[in-house]
Amino acid sequence: MISLQTLMNYSLSDIPDKAEREKSLELVKDLFTLLHKEISRSNIIATAVCGTTTFVAGILPIMTYFALQKPLNIVASLGIVGAVVGVFLVRYRSRTSKVHWKTTLLKTVVVIIAVVASLLVGGSA
Repeated sequence: MISLQTLMNYSLSDIPDKAEREKSLELVKDLFTLLHKEISRSNIIATAVCGTTTFVAGILPIMTYFALQKPLNIVASLGIVGAVVGVFLVRYRSRTSKVHWKTTLLKTVVVIIAVVASLLVGGSA
């Protein structure tokens, strides 16, 4: 990035030697290609992590609810939801996706409401 910024600040058109100007243009092109690959890879990793944590945040409390006995199942399920939401979803997703934490929190609250509603409906049946 520093090399790219230096080349752009110097202005490639001001290079008097044609061969040197061509080399500089090729270097800028290669740097942009490298930057694009890094950004794409970073976006894929962030998407995979966000998708996995969202899935775990929804399925793990439901599985815990069905695995434990009646008084402990709702407490453990809500505890898992709180831990996953507090640690992974809001904090990590807002940092990696560069989205404001309030937006991420709103999306996460929707997931929590869906999980709590499914636990309550399942508990009354």
